[in-house]
Amino acid sequence: GRGLGLDGLLDHGLGRLLDDLLDHGLRRLHDGLLDHGLGRLDDDLLDHGLLDRRRLRLRARAAAGRDGRTAQARLVRTAGTAGAATAAVAALTALLKDRYNANEILVSLMLVYVAIMVLTYMVHGPWKDPAGYNFPQSKTFESATKIPRLMSGSRASIGVLMALAGAAVLWVYLFRTRAGFAQQVGGLAPAAARYAGFSSRSALWSALLISGGAAGLAGALEVAGPIGQLTPYVPAGYGFAAIIVAFVGRLHPAGMVLSAILMSMFYIGGELAQSRMGLPRSITGVFQGLLLFCLLACDTFVVYRLRWTSKGSH
Repeated sequence: GRGLGLDGLLDHGLGRLLDDLLDHGLRRLHDGLLDHGLGRLDDDLLDHGLLDRRRLRLRARAAAGRDGRTAQARLVRTAGTAGAATAAVAALTALLKDRYNANEILVSLMLVYVAIMVLTYMVHGPWKDPAGYNFPQSKTFESATKIPRLMSGSRASIGVLMALAGAAVLWVYLFRTRAGFAQQVGGLAPAAARYAGFSSRSALWSALLISGGAAGLAGALEVAGPIGQLTPYVPAGYGFAAIIVAFVGRLHPAGMVLSAILMSMFYIGGELAQSRMGLPRSITGVFQGLLLFCLLACDTFVVYRLRWTSKGSH
């Protein structure tokens, strides 16, 4: 009985020991496999999640890049369309001058009012902003379609740099090329140009097409820059002011840049006088007219000499 008791104790102890070891080992193995599996699963999920987020960011950047390029391409097409439209109007002026000897100044001025009426119709009709509280204006342009500013907080855009570059190109064309010399002779003296073998018709068409395209580009830069939308008040008389700019600048590209700065001072000064001193809006036009009148008077005294004569003298 004592041996059986010892054997039973041994068997029972060894069985418990084996059971504990087996349970502990299986539990450790199960926990290890489970932890390893969950860890791998978490790592896989995390890696896949980061990868998916990265893919989403890359897709968003690619979409934004495509949208930006699309908007910039749309802006370039719009500016090109504006230049082509005004060049077509200038071509009509050139055609009337070339075919029927119509006065190009009067024809171009009348076509300006036609263009204003077309713009007024468009912003009151097809291009009118539905959410604009019935104001005659188009939708505000998207930020991607606007002309970049030169500096933050300023209304000046890259159109200023384009204007300076255009003045430099015009100077090179007029004073450093044979075509530019022929252009000047054909404009100042058509008979002399024909005698020298230059085409006055070519000078007429070149001047009107280039100036018309430049005017359309300037309008597109103004609308897509500081204004940001189309309104009936976009044509603020810049075309008429350009005539004064050309005369004050003595028809020289560098002089026109300086005279344009002077005219801009007149515009800004007129707005300040209107808001702070209560002067009428037409004060700007008065100063511009006085400037042109004084310039023409000076030209008259430079070209002609006044002589006082008595009634009996010849």
